[in-house]
Parts: sequence; C-alpha cells; structure tokens
Amino acid sequence: MNSQTQVIGFQAIRGEPYVQSKKLAGPPVRFLSLCQEHYFCLSQIALALEISPTTLRKAFHDYAGISPKAWMTQQRIMLSIRLIREGASLTEVSQKMGYSDYQHMAKEFRSVVDFTPKSMMKILKERQISV
Repeated sequence: MNSQTQVIGFQAIRGEPYVQSKKLAGPPVRFLSLCQEHYFCLSQIALALEISPTTLRKAFHDYAGISPKAWMTQQRIMLSIRLIREGASLTEVSQKMGYSDYQHMAKEFRSVVDFTPKSMMKILKERQISV
C-alpha cells in the first residue's frame, strides 16, 4: 500500500467492506451505505470521505482486488434484483438505484447478468403463476 492510500482504510465486517478515512474521526462506515447515499457516484463518495477519487480507487482496489466501479455495479444489480423480487416497478428501481433512466439500468443489468430487468420480471411472474 502506498502513502496515498494510507489516508483510508478498508476492513471486512461480516464479509462486507467498511471504510474509514484517517481524516475523519469516527467508526468505520459501511461502504454500501455510502454508495447508496451518494447514488453510486465515486467522486461524491470520495468527497464525503474527504479524499480524492483516485486515492479511493487505489485503496479499494488494494483491498478488494477489483475496482470500486465494478464492485458498485455488482451491488447495484443485486439490490435491483431484490427490489424487483419484492414487487417494485422498474421505474421505481431505476430511480432508487440512481440510474438516469430505465435504459441505462437495463444496459448495465444485461452486462452483468445477461438479461434485462424486464425479462427477469416476466420470468418471476411466470413462476408465481405456475406455483
């Protein structure tokens, strides 16, 4: 770890990344909570931690082995799937997860899980009818 990334620390608590900025006092913060609070925007998360986006990117990569963008994308999709299963509309899901519109969400969704939210919703409805 280089001197730039030493201003921030990550740790796993119950298998989930928590982050603590050495510039801010207080306990570690759940990284996913920061992501949701700042609409999965790395620059806004870095601003909240009072560090540069580059420092956050490097520290997260050192900690997790993947970029924070890749991790946030995975989390966004998993949370979107949960909301869809709970019956939220696709518009509600895209807004809640910070997507600019449904098309943006569908494109990212498809890149991760190989199908669209609309097709997933259709499959879920078919399973409910057949059960």
